[in-house]
Amino acid sequence: MTWTEVTEAEYTAALECLPPAVRLRYGFLLGEPETRVFGRPVYAAYLHVGGRYYAGSRSMSAQEFRTLNVAELQLPEHGNV
Repeated sequence: MTWTEVTEAEYTAALECLPPAVRLRYGFLLGEPETRVFGRPVYAAYLHVGGRYYAGSRSMSAQEFRTLNVAELQLPEHGNV
C-alpha cells in the first residue's frame, strides 16, 4: 500500500459524499464498498495525519483499516498537491 497526498478539499469531498464505513481519529473508509476481496467488502481509504491528507493506493477492509499503525506508515514527505 502506498499513500498519495491529496488536498484538504479532496479529503473533505470524499468524507462528505457518503457516511463513512469506518471513521477513526486518523482517517476514514469511504462509505460504499468498491468491491469484495475473499468475500469481505473493501473501501477507498483516506488518512489525515500531521495536518496532511492522503488517499490509499488500494482498497482496504474495515479490519485492516482499524489495525493500521499510522506511526509506522511510509507516508510521502512532500507532495505536489
